[in-house]
Amino acid sequence: MVDHQRKSGFTLIESIISIVIIGIIAGLVGPFIIQFADGWSFSVLKARSSDHHRNTLMLFTNDVEQATSVVSMSSTQLTVLVGGSNVSYAVVSSGGGVFQLERTQGGVTSIIAQDVIASGVLFQFFNIGHETIAVLAEVRTIMITLKTISEGITIISGTSAEVSATGTLSTSRM
Repeated sequence: MVDHQRKSGFTLIESIISIVIIGIIAGLVGPFIIQFADGWSFSVLKARSSDHHRNTLMLFTNDVEQATSVVSMSSTQLTVLVGGSNVSYAVVSSGGGVFQLERTQGGVTSIIAQDVIASGVLFQFFNIGHETIAVLAEVRTIMITLKTISEGITIISGTSAEVSATGTLSTSRM
């Protein structure tokens, strides 16, 4: 009598077929998972960039609100007097055609925006009639526009601060 005892396990053919089926499923589903992950990382990067812009503009707004006077101004630089000390904002090259926005107060310089596009920070100054001016004593509105690019995402934002007739400042967000 012959004993036909069946051994448990998979044959080589069964294993190869299983691997092929798993490969086909991964090939069909994989691109959708990658597309979802790319979309998610893009959204996160955009949100971080927007938050950074918001924080930079809030700092600018806070300084301008507390300023008692404008000390100096140009399209890429602004200095205001806040609490007896100068606070300066300046666009500085960080090399390789990349720029950054720096804030200096009391001799301490902080980088408050990186990856700034060339001519991506613009200070504009207006008189009481909202005409562009270059005369320090006539400044009534200060506007900043900030443009940055990071990993292919361009963010543009801005804010303005208005000097009232009494010399106090109020702000409005764009």
